[in-house]
Amino acid sequence: MKEYAGRRKAIFIEGGTFKTTVPLPDGKAIAVNDTVNDTVNDTVKQRMTRIIQELVKQPGLKSKDLAQLTGVSEVSIRRDMQKLTQLIEFRGAPKTGGYFLTDYMLSKLDKE
Repeated sequence: MKEYAGRRKAIFIEGGTFKTTVPLPDGKAIAVNDTVNDTVNDTVKQRMTRIIQELVKQPGLKSKDLAQLTGVSEVSIRRDMQKLTQLIEFRGAPKTGGYFLTDYMLSKLDKE
């Protein structure tokens, strides 16, 4: 911690949870770029929305098809699917099956 705090002392507070405060030496700053994080999050949300829209039109698509439609890798599609488990499910055998909207998601779409 000395490389971060310089001559000042790091503080450690313990209780129900703990908190560590490390003062930065004068002239050093930590830059957090929320704009970059927001842009990445927005891009992922847009892609997930597009996946749902494509599955409404064409139920049973494979990750390869969704990757082509959205312009990302199959790995990204599978990662997205892990986040969308309440909305999208895989049905069938690994080689021949595909992704479908869950009954829960279909019921939400019917209400709109």
